[in-house]
Formats: sequence, structure tokens, C-alpha cells
Amino acid sequence: MPKVLKSIICLSLCIMTSFLVLSGCSKSDDPTSDPDPDPELYFRISDNQTQISVSYKGGISSVAISTNIKGWTCKSDQEWCVPKVLGNSLECNVEGEYAGLESRTAIITFYNGKETLGTLKIVQTPNPNPIPEKSYLKVGDNITQMVVSDRGGIANIYVDTNVKGWSCTSDQNWCKVTNTEASVMYDVEAGYAGTEPRMAMIIFYNGEEALDTLKIIQDPHPDIQVVSFKVSPNGGEYTVIVKTAVSEWSTWTNESWLTVSKVSGATLKVVVAARPTGVSTAREGKVYLKAHYNETYFVVMDDDPKWGGDDYNYGDNEDWD
Repeated sequence: MPKVLKSIICLSLCIMTSFLVLSGCSKSDDPTSDPDPDPELYFRISDNQTQISVSYKGGISSVAISTNIKGWTCKSDQEWCVPKVLGNSLECNVEGEYAGLESRTAIITFYNGKETLGTLKIVQTPNPNPIPEKSYLKVGDNITQMVVSDRGGIANIYVDTNVKGWSCTSDQNWCKVTNTEASVMYDVEAGYAGTEPRMAMIIFYNGEEALDTLKIIQDPHPDIQVVSFKVSPNGGEYTVIVKTAVSEWSTWTNESWLTVSKVSGATLKVVVAARPTGVSTAREGKVYLKAHYNETYFVVMDDDPKWGGDDYNYGDNEDWD
């Protein structure tokens, strides 16, 4: 082989070798180079856990997270389970003294921005030996007494209770009771001919334990009487005797110059506003009373004795005889 050709071949091999060496150095020795400019993102919960169980006592549970995602976040869907990110681990603070009878669940969701990375279920188990709940039973809105007319009647009242299989009885034959799981119904016989109210007691039971009572009062015929009367035109406060044997009655008036209120089972109070100055015409106003199905009224008159010549003896008004 000619000497010149040998020299050319050797020179070419040297140049190629140098290029390869320099190319290798430029990739491996440059500290700013990125061996994997677009790495695959991953997020894994330790041991591929999908659920953590926590006792009714609550507490803090930690789980390791394997990820190359920076700034990941998490959120719980239940207030009793509060998650917290600590580096590449998750800490869950679960509220204690759980009193439920069934397990409850919270879901923790992991995010990369708005992207969902995964979920972890937190299950809090109930107390295996729960403290027995105190039995309670409430009739209506804490009703303790119902009043029925001499005509009797049927009523159904809802019952709020945590007792299953509760029962009730009446101590009087004229008041029958039945119950469902959430209500009590009483049936009071009609035609009561007595002159005084009579009473039956409904007793609610959990087995042999008495939980509550409901008093049923049946009134006699609802006679109610008040005699109409006169008052001073100067106004004042008057006590009125109501003649009735019923245990419940109501009173009202539509007159602006009269105010009425029930004081007791046998009295009511009438407050009379003074007649306006310069008005000489006597006023008349009705005061209504109602006992069950019977409604009546009496009349209040602010007649002036100075003009009428009557003596009503309503106190020490000097214009009265």
C-alpha cells in the first residue's frame, strides 16, 4: 500500500476517534445536562394501601407516600378526619370518643393541582363495648297534659324515643290508648255527665320501666258565665269572676280601649283605658270567652254615674256617690 494512502487512513481514524471521545465527554461531564428532561410522574401510597382503620378512640395515623411530584395536596370529605402533608408522608388526625354504633368513613383525595392522584379511605370503627344509651321518650313537644270536652274525642300525638317496643296503658276505662312505633292515640268516650273535670293517666313503658306520663282531663259541659258590668270612664283595672267548671278557657276582645287576660281558672283581668278628653258618649265593648265548643261574651260599659245617677261603688272616685 502506498505510504501516502496509509497516512490518510491513519489520520481519518484519529479524527473519528477524537470526535467520539469528545462527544462522550460533552454529555457526561456537563453538570447542567438533564439525563431525563421529561421523567414520568408517579404517586404511590406505601404498600399500595387503600384503607386505614382507626378505633373509636381516634388518634393520629401516618402513612408514607412515594412520589416525584412536588407540591401535592390532599383533602378530607369529613370534618372528623383532618389530613396533613408532612414531606413525603401523610398524617391523619381522627377525632376520638366516637359514640356511633356503626363504622364511619372518610375519603382523603390526593391532588396535583386540580388533577386527582388517588384516594385513601379512613374507617373509624365503633366501640365494641358501647355504654348503653339512656332510654328517653318525649310526647309531642314535651306535652304533659291534654284537655278534652264532655263530647270526648280521638287524638294522635307523635312520640320521639330511642326505645324500641315501648308500650303504654291508661288507668281509666273511659280513656282508651293504642300506640305505634312513633305515636300514641287516645280515645276519650263522649257523653260525660259529671259536674267536675275527671282525669286519666297514660303511662309509657320500656318493659316495666316507666318512661313518661300524659295526663288526660275531660271537662264537664262547658258552661261559662260572666255578668256584664259598668266601669269608670276614667279607666282602671278590674278583676272579673268567671263561673265555670271547665279546666281550660280563653278570653279576648276586639276593643282597642280594653285589654283582657286570664289570671286563674276562675278570674280574668280587664284593663280599661280612660275615655278621651272631651268625649261624653259612653262606650260599650264586648269581652269574649270560650270553653271548648261554647263561646259567649259579656259587655263592659264606661257609663258615668254623674249622669246616670247610679251608684256602682267602684272605688273612691269622688265623682261617684
